[in-house]
Amino acid sequence: MPPAQPLDDDTTHTAFEERFGRTALFGRYAHVRIREFPVRQVPVLLATIFVGLVISPLVAMLGGGLAVLGELVDILVLHHGQRALARGTPIKRVLRWSTASAIFQAVTISVAMQMMLFQDQSDAAVQLSFCLLMAASINAGFTLTHHGTAAYARLCIYALTVIGYFIVDIRSAGQIGGMQATNMLIALTMGFITVTFVTFTVTTWRRRTRKELALLSAAADLDAANQELASSQKEMRELSLVAKHANDSVIIFDPNLRILWVNDTFTKLTGYSRDEAVGQKPWHLLGGPRSDREVSDGFVAAVREKRSWRARMLNYRKDGEAIWLDINRVPVIGPNGAVETLISVERDVTQEIRRERELAEAIQRAEDGARAKSIFLATMSHEIRTPLNAIIGMADILADSTLSGEKREYVDTIRSASNALLTIINDVLELSRLDADKVAFEALPFSPGQCIDDCAQLLRPMADEKGLDLIRIGTDRLTPLALGDAGRVRQILVNLLGNAVKFTETGSVTLRAATERDGSGWRLTVDVEDTGIGVPPERAEQIFEEFQQADAATTRRFGGTGLGLPISRALARRMGGDIVLLPPGDRQGSCFRLTLRLGRARQTDQLVAGQDADTLTLPPGMSILLAEDNATNRLLIRRFLRDQEVDLHEAENGREAVEMTADIAPDVILMDMSMPKLDGLEATRAIRLLDMPQPRIIALTANAFASDREACIDAGMDDFLAKPVRRKQLLAALIQAGPVEKPLSNPSSDGVSRPDAAKGTPSWTSPPGSGTTSGESIRSSDR
Repeated sequence: MPPAQPLDDDTTHTAFEERFGRTALFGRYAHVRIREFPVRQVPVLLATIFVGLVISPLVAMLGGGLAVLGELVDILVLHHGQRALARGTPIKRVLRWSTASAIFQAVTISVAMQMMLFQDQSDAAVQLSFCLLMAASINAGFTLTHHGTAAYARLCIYALTVIGYFIVDIRSAGQIGGMQATNMLIALTMGFITVTFVTFTVTTWRRRTRKELALLSAAADLDAANQELASSQKEMRELSLVAKHANDSVIIFDPNLRILWVNDTFTKLTGYSRDEAVGQKPWHLLGGPRSDREVSDGFVAAVREKRSWRARMLNYRKDGEAIWLDINRVPVIGPNGAVETLISVERDVTQEIRRERELAEAIQRAEDGARAKSIFLATMSHEIRTPLNAIIGMADILADSTLSGEKREYVDTIRSASNALLTIINDVLELSRLDADKVAFEALPFSPGQCIDDCAQLLRPMADEKGLDLIRIGTDRLTPLALGDAGRVRQILVNLLGNAVKFTETGSVTLRAATERDGSGWRLTVDVEDTGIGVPPERAEQIFEEFQQADAATTRRFGGTGLGLPISRALARRMGGDIVLLPPGDRQGSCFRLTLRLGRARQTDQLVAGQDADTLTLPPGMSILLAEDNATNRLLIRRFLRDQEVDLHEAENGREAVEMTADIAPDVILMDMSMPKLDGLEATRAIRLLDMPQPRIIALTANAFASDREACIDAGMDDFLAKPVRRKQLLAALIQAGPVEKPLSNPSSDGVSRPDAAKGTPSWTSPPGSGTTSGESIRSSDR
């Protein structure tokens, strides 16, 4: 329970304001003025009688009536002011009203006095007038503490009345005579008496208000102290109950770290009674063979430094059972700055520690499983891609040759099946990379409209074969240039369009595209709508799960692994967008909406344009070393390059590749990563240490993970081609090497044998018809 809040200065000020604020003082001022109205009329009545007997009854009636009128007006205004305050009128307005009425009341008295003085210049009349003005001034002085503006207004008017009288009297007499001097002395004396009396009254009032304020502050402090004491007592009772019956062990130590008190939970947790624990030090009582002494020393150091301390520590019960305790110890600092006591709250976390260890072991097993999965995928990828490389490559070569109809059908079947198998492998690997968050995205300028049109053109032959209309809407109105990963965008679109064509038998596939500004970039929206079999509403979300399709019949009829949509959605979300299946409505088929966030390209950015690999031609005389242990793959590369005017040399392992590099100094090395004697990485490192013009080294491997690419780059390779290698990819990678001046490496003694060792397989050169004049390679350093 929090302690009671003491009365602060604002509270004291509020209480003082309620008694001595302007509103309260005005209330008392008005009340007294109204109540003492009859008393104030006594001197008016006496003055009226005097004037009536000595001067004239008419003057007496006029002067007395005028004075009473001023009093009545003032009383009425004060009464109205009280009622206005009750209705919520601001005090400032009421004070202005009452000040005006006070001025009017003082003026009436002043006029009445002037009427009497100018009718009778006798000493008695003058003295009586001065006495009446002094009484009125004293009466005004009484109100100075409650309504200052009204009081000062009255005093000023009375003083001006006396001063005005003397000015007129002296001007009438033409000099200051004895009578004038006497009257002035009487006026000064009465004025002094009035000032003294008023000053005393004001001083007494101020002293009283200061005492009242002090009393209020003292009362507030006393009240706060009483509340604090009551709250503290209640809190102590509650804390004692909490500590006694808490589920955690509570221990109180003295400054020497000896136990002063323990609660019941401590005895249940440790098995030690309170009498056994009091006077003991915790280490001697609960320590054991496996307890960490450094943790205990940390507690001692924390006490010495007067700071709190928390740690987990292995302790032992009285029966010898080991228990883990989460210990939180806090020092209580006394007024002198020294530690008075220490409070320790300790919780049994034995089960929690056990669960944490089990969880850590489970995480380790999961990580081991993930590593085993990655190793398995990498191994299977390599083992499958290696023969698949030969199958697809040879099928491509056969397809380019002259074949009969039946044989071409066989070749097309082989190519179709091989490509389907490659797609499955790529999908599994892509899914593995997404799970590991190892997919990298580029941010390069490209044309969204051109990218979408290219995808549509790629799928158009498949649509034409099925008699489907492939309709594009809005691609010509897209932003001409944006920043993004064009390859990933193409991958997603090809999957969506491919599914639409695949699952549509008749009708059309419509592609709608639009871009709109999105902050500093663009929001690309592409709808792919078809008239196909559609997706049942209950399967709308399941189709985005891995290895899921609309139903089992769809899988049997159309094939596929069910990985395309999950991979595409994962890629889209990593690019700031998403893929959703729109509600069917009244249309037939399905409609998938792709949204992507693209960056805004500058006008100076160039489009990412790919070369037409069918027209690629390698520089004549380029020297290429193929380091590959698989004879079929070597044959495939020879077939890919047979129409190019290049010198091709072959090595069957990494050591031969190093030796032949030192001997022939090739322009480009196609380096397989997995070879006997020296693998591709070690061979590349050895080549980079040779004192010679360095060739461009391209990894040629069935390992397709991003980590494999990074390993190749780290080893010193320049490019990376994943198997199965297609002829277009190979030519595009080789043409980038070009006949450029290659840097020299630093001389180093790497222990690799020099050119006097075995030379590997013989050099293969282009056929005579290719234009090569000799079978010898041309060293790049000679060009």
